[in-house]
Amino acid sequence: MRLQFDRLELRLPPASIRRVLFSGVPALHLFIDSDDIHDSVTLVVPHPPDIVAFYREAGLLNGLEVSSPKALFEVMGKSIPASTNLERLRKAYGIDLADRYLMAEKEQLTAFLIESAYQTETLIYLIVDGEPGAYLLAGKFDRARIEMLLSHMSVAAPP
Repeated sequence: MRLQFDRLELRLPPASIRRVLFSGVPALHLFIDSDDIHDSVTLVVPHPPDIVAFYREAGLLNGLEVSSPKALFEVMGKSIPASTNLERLRKAYGIDLADRYLMAEKEQLTAFLIESAYQTETLIYLIVDGEPGAYLLAGKFDRARIEMLLSHMSVAAPP
């Protein structure tokens, strides 16, 4: 099964997905193991469309070396205690409470996984090289589900 969401492409084995629901947000809900919406994985393009420009205009990048969405997530993963702006950004993305904050790269795609015992969902921000925004993959993940989804993702030009 081939799904494309802007430049993010998923090529999933048909047996791995029970159903796909497109909601008008725009968002894709992937039903993997059940037909329960609460167990689905949601893929969405969160606001703002240009996250670096948005945070730069808000003054939250003052004193931080950030030129791309990938650089922003890399900086947020570092602990710089003297930066109140960085702490505000870390709180906004739930990184301040994260039990795990991991980065994985594959060609033009970088994934930042944020997992916390305090959150009901695991968040995976997906950054495509050269794009000003980020995709968000949210849901209840175990290691197998994360590996299945990320291993079948790539970047493709829209048709």
